[in-house]
Amino acid sequence: EEAVDIIQRDYYRGVDRDQLLDKSLGAAVKSLDDQFSNYFSPKDYANFQEVTRGQFSGVGMTVEETDKGLRVMTVYDDSPAAKGGLKPGDVVVAVNGRSIAGASSEASTARIKGPAGTKVKLTVRSGKRERDVELERARVAIPVVESSMERQGSRKVGHVHLAGFTSGAHGEVSEAVRKLLRQGADGIVLDLRGNGGGLLNEAVLV
Repeated sequence: EEAVDIIQRDYYRGVDRDQLLDKSLGAAVKSLDDQFSNYFSPKDYANFQEVTRGQFSGVGMTVEETDKGLRVMTVYDDSPAAKGGLKPGDVVVAVNGRSIAGASSEASTARIKGPAGTKVKLTVRSGKRERDVELERARVAIPVVESSMERQGSRKVGHVHLAGFTSGAHGEVSEAVRKLLRQGADGIVLDLRGNGGGLLNEAVLV
């Protein structure tokens, strides 16, 4: 605090005290060299809470970073992205006319997200074709658990896909597994492909 006071008082231009503290605390935690310890600024923590609740305001898709922008991995049903015709494999190359090539996925998705009811224009590349899509952001609920029954010869195998360890996920997994067992499943496959992690207590409860 004393060091920050001196900087704020004596530096030749104005500084943002909160930003100074965020960067210092972030560097202090990073110096621990511990992959399980991380510092969240208030803004980062608000984003983290939004994701781990399984709901967010945006266009309703999951993406992965590529050299040219963001590749669409999943499009949620009835979401703005689905209504705008986006499909898995499409690549978002610009947001509101500004290229996102070379930007981190965090920075790019932050530009796509926003309050429900506001609009965002995405430039989307499908194969060699490029088009602009204007979407109205909405409150999107992420389907955390999806289940189905499959047959392997004479055996019934229940398939439960868990997209993330969000708040309450263990209850949804439990309900899906019990339902499949009541339907006569001989075994259960818990599918964690594409699971981005989340809350440790939910992982333990699952």
